[in-house]
Amino acid sequence: MGFLIKQNLKTNGRHPHLRVRIYIMNTIMEICKIRRPSQHYALLFALLATFICTSTLANLSVSAITQTPDNNVWPVQPITYSITVSTDLPDGVFFNIRIEDANRNNISAEFTTIAPCGYNGIFFCGEAFSGSPLTLQFSWEPSFQGSATITFHVGCSGTSCVPAAPVTVTTTIEPEPGNGLIRTILNDTQRATAETLDKLCADTSSETLISQCSNLSSLSDSEISIALNQIAPDEVTAQGSNSISVTTTQLTNVRSRLASLRSGPSKTRFALKGIMLAMNGDTLPAGLLADSSGFGSGLISSLIKDSRLGLFMSGRINFGEKDSTSRESGFDFETQGITAGLDYWYSSKLVMGAALGYAKTSSDFNENGGNLDSTAHSTSFYGSYYLREDAYIDWIASFGKNNFSTRRTIVYSGVNTATGGDTSGRQLGLSSTATIDYRMGRLLISPYIRVDYVNADIKGYRETGGSGLALAIAKQQTKSFATALAVRASQAISQRWGVLVPSAYVEWEHEFKDDGRLITARFVEDPTVAFSIPTDAPDRDYFKLGVALAATFPRGKSAYISFATISGQDTITSATIDLGGRMEF
Repeated sequence: MGFLIKQNLKTNGRHPHLRVRIYIMNTIMEICKIRRPSQHYALLFALLATFICTSTLANLSVSAITQTPDNNVWPVQPITYSITVSTDLPDGVFFNIRIEDANRNNISAEFTTIAPCGYNGIFFCGEAFSGSPLTLQFSWEPSFQGSATITFHVGCSGTSCVPAAPVTVTTTIEPEPGNGLIRTILNDTQRATAETLDKLCADTSSETLISQCSNLSSLSDSEISIALNQIAPDEVTAQGSNSISVTTTQLTNVRSRLASLRSGPSKTRFALKGIMLAMNGDTLPAGLLADSSGFGSGLISSLIKDSRLGLFMSGRINFGEKDSTSRESGFDFETQGITAGLDYWYSSKLVMGAALGYAKTSSDFNENGGNLDSTAHSTSFYGSYYLREDAYIDWIASFGKNNFSTRRTIVYSGVNTATGGDTSGRQLGLSSTATIDYRMGRLLISPYIRVDYVNADIKGYRETGGSGLALAIAKQQTKSFATALAVRASQAISQRWGVLVPSAYVEWEHEFKDDGRLITARFVEDPTVAFSIPTDAPDRDYFKLGVALAATFPRGKSAYISFATISGQDTITSATIDLGGRMEF
């Protein structure tokens, strides 16, 4: 009795008269249970208990349950149940409600309600009067599709009344016919699109959108699946990854240049043993090259031209495909980038330079979903500092602007249209690499660590065309913060015309930041309802494997080519080809 009284006192703390009634009611309940009262009060308790237990029992009754909205609701849509409780006792009676699913037992915890009910495993409610029945509302957001048989058990808070018969309602958790598009969702973006269309089709005043809703309502389930696949703007999610990709391309091109700078000019009269020869990140001391080449210092003097100022040009081609997921459509992609710049040796330890870059990306979406094209222009500043002859730090800062052109084709039963939208954005890329070289005979082992940061913003824009299905896309921001732990092995091979340097490397890359995003969109014809387009979270850990071949020629000329692929990404398959050259003057 003590727990029940405390619970009811807590539940009805705002109503003192309710506390008194609860206390009296539970006291009566205990009296009714007494079988052997004390000798002094035996007769009194017997008479009082007999009178109370026979005169205060009341019958509870429940009216039919009202469910809003009616059946055929979709998952996570709120459902309200209204239930009215009454009693034949004029003074009223307190009661409790337990909610049960035929398949999942007690599910009271999944429901919420308003006063006068408190909750502690079941709902403890206020009193119902025979002349004034009490109506309560319970809310529920089902998290599944199917049929649920919900039973409301209305009982007494004690034994002072007769419980009502259980009342059952069957809730069908699936889309309603007609415009209930949610029943055929294929992924999260299509789900959000279907929910928005379901709402707009019921209230919109746009004649164009009404026409589309009418057409959708006449489609079969299989046809609606195709329609949602076409209408949902999965293509928009690729803009963020595209921004990261083009920025990474420019950082890689400049990084290749920094690797080639290891040759250092003889004009500065630096000691030969302190000069490094390298291509595409494959470095070795010039003194070692002289010892192993058989050509002596004459070759080295020819290879290292007398110049502080250098000009370079490097290019990159990245291509591959992304698989479709529950949030994004798949697509094939190709990125081409070129970078050219100048740099200057300020001393034997410090070189700095600047470069201009251009990149172009083309993405073709699966199932004729459309395409995304972008171009990017960037300006980069970079440098390298030697802590000693076999240890150095490189850094790069790149600033750029992107232009995006997105085309979505929408083709399904009764509709053959397309939307187009153009926008732009800006991005910042920062990169720093620390390397140390170890010599093992003719083999050079170079472990290194790299940190990359990219921050890209994309302006909001409005699509055109689409016969009422065009979207207004809000501004976006995407960030990437990645590290790489790596090792590279290279070896110099002397040739009559110069030096050939094959190499191989492996990188373990980890992404810390670039989390999944939510992009806000609205239909242009009726922007009253917004919905979110979710993106995939990135792969956190993966490996990059690469091989390269570099050649150094007399008079300060060099060239390289490399091939790399990525292993360990769940949905992306890609390969990269880098090539470039340099000359000094």
